[in-house]
Amino acid sequence: MKLQKLCSLLLLSAIFAAGSPIVIGLPADPGTGNCFPFGCVGGGASTRYQQVYDKNQFPGPMTIGKLIFYADAFTGDSNLLASGSWTIYLSTTPYAVNDIDSRPFNDNVGADNMLFAVVNGGVTIPDVWVITGNPFNYNPANGNLLLDIHANISTNGFLFLNARNGTAGGVFSRYHNFGTTFDDWGLVTGFDVADDVVIPEPGAFLLTASGLGSLLAMRRRRRTV
Repeated sequence: MKLQKLCSLLLLSAIFAAGSPIVIGLPADPGTGNCFPFGCVGGGASTRYQQVYDKNQFPGPMTIGKLIFYADAFTGDSNLLASGSWTIYLSTTPYAVNDIDSRPFNDNVGADNMLFAVVNGGVTIPDVWVITGNPFNYNPANGNLLLDIHANISTNGFLFLNARNGTAGGVFSRYHNFGTTFDDWGLVTGFDVADDVVIPEPGAFLLTASGLGSLLAMRRRRRTV
């Protein structure tokens, strides 16, 4: 049984590593975009933004090396980041979608909290905005994923990122001090592996699957003799 579980995990990890980025929040609500936390100051203190992602949106453990946001919500915006800086952290949190707003921000942060990246504003980004950061090892078995952004914004930009009502499907929710304290929306977000993660060639998958299958077959034969 232990060998079978190990083989299954290895095969899942290999397949997952070579796949496309996981994008949570699709389909985005048509014509809907959010200017915060990256495009505008908002009506409040404008210093903190958190978004929790349901662990069931991830097929297995992954090393997150890239965050992806999508800036094609409105054709008229210029994709200009606000002036300022954003410090981005990732961690595992025990709190569920639509449940991170009932306590102080810091209480939502997990013990594995890690600095992912620092983004500086005043620049124009592409429609598919990839933020490369320090690799974060995330295991959905340990809880939901928390994105925690500390913002220091001075002047507005002109950027609207794709968003949707996340709690309708239970995929994500957010908590912030950009005017209202909490709502059930969230930014459509992609997660990709770190650049240094080895992605096997297609032929390697066949060899891996064949090898794992042989191990399992040998295990079964040993039990029958």
